[in-house]
Amino acid sequence: LKALMKRLDDEDSNVRSFAATALSQLGQGNDAVLKALMKRLDDEDSDVRSSATYALGKLGQGNDAVLKALMKRLDDEDSNVRSFAANALSQLGQGNNAVLKALMKRLEEDDASDVRSITAYALSQLGQGNNAVLKALMKRLDDEDSNVRSSAAYALSQLGQGNNAMLKALMKRLDDEDSNVRSSAAAALSQLGKQTASVAPQLAAWLEQHQQFDHAGNCVDALWHIVTKQA
Repeated sequence: LKALMKRLDDEDSNVRSFAATALSQLGQGNDAVLKALMKRLDDEDSDVRSSATYALGKLGQGNDAVLKALMKRLDDEDSNVRSFAANALSQLGQGNNAVLKALMKRLEEDDASDVRSITAYALSQLGQGNNAVLKALMKRLDDEDSNVRSSAAYALSQLGQGNNAMLKALMKRLDDEDSNVRSSAAAALSQLGKQTASVAPQLAAWLEQHQQFDHAGNCVDALWHIVTKQA
């Protein structure tokens, strides 16, 4: 561990980055490792900051200083670092309202679609029972980027209980121009249908009204999965 921690100060940024990644596998429970990695969150090289962020996501459970340092990286100038920070917080931020607020801000405001997509996934791990999170994710179903729309649909399937507004928003995506989004919406509706009895009737009604749509098959698939699971 001491040899790897020393390499975090190497003059070569690649060495610093590799050292941070290696420590993510070896430094569990070591406060000195956490402190050394937090120092690298301010490294001049974005790859090193990303590696340090990743490592802290693996090692920083229950450490408030780590959480605060990672939330600061959500505002990093580099989008990859922001993505790594969102993912790390998904592993550490359970029950922390400040983390939820910071992630929702990224979901709403970040100009990088990759960051918005990963942030949607992060919220799927943390936002259970939080109506503000559900509303923020529903809004992203209309995102200009298809990966973000897919991630939002997945996140809602993990968090939602199938309220009417959510179901309507997901059913709208059954006719999305992107096939991955259509599949994600169908999968989300299938998942929600296992938990909420009202999903299947609403899907059947939607299908009756949209039989001529090119992508009505996605609704058929979702309905079939619900019915076969309930049988």
